[in-house]
Amino acid sequence: MGLKLTSEIRFEFYEGAEKVLVTLRRPTPEELNRFLKDRFVTVRNQVRNNLPEARRALIDKILVDVEGLTADNAAGEEVRVNRALVLSEGDRVHFSAMLGFPVESWKDLIPTSWKNSWALRFEESRDEGDVAVP
Repeated sequence: MGLKLTSEIRFEFYEGAEKVLVTLRRPTPEELNRFLKDRFVTVRNQVRNNLPEARRALIDKILVDVEGLTADNAAGEEVRVNRALVLSEGDRVHFSAMLGFPVESWKDLIPTSWKNSWALRFEESRDEGDVAVP
């Protein structure tokens, strides 16, 4: 059985011995080009490294779901972090205080280092000629 082309990209991500199943929407060529261009920004003849922000923005845009990640909400209950998770105002305050930045949705609970890792697969595709950057 071969690989089936779909509108989603699914893969397993391992953090230590724990596995998280990640589902991304296949980005459009325009989204990929924007991502690749946004990685490095030139301002007044100086190049600024914008990699972490560009990677996070791409993944936040195309992230559909994750399976295998949990967190303790404001009430101390363990909840699954996935697209079905709706954060209450108390949960947003709790997670914002815990993480040190504003949390608005379940996507904000995904560690930034994970998002950076996931975005690498799209940067590497450029070297193989899959993505054209004007």
